[in-house]
Amino acid sequence: MDILASGGEINRIKRLNLIDKNVVEQKIVYKKSQTDEQYILEIIELRPKIHVTIQHKFKKN
Repeated sequence: MDILASGGEINRIKRLNLIDKNVVEQKIVYKKSQTDEQYILEIIELRPKIHVTIQHKFKKN
């Protein structure tokens, strides 16, 4: 969420079960342009839902 709001990068490593390749690395870079809107509606909508879902899962355990 923070990367969507302000830009940044995500590095993902996927482990494989192949003879010639053990892992695949993927780097995703997002740069927020100055013309992008100040408020991103997806973040405004999703952040509270994710927060509630995480709290609910921890209360069950």
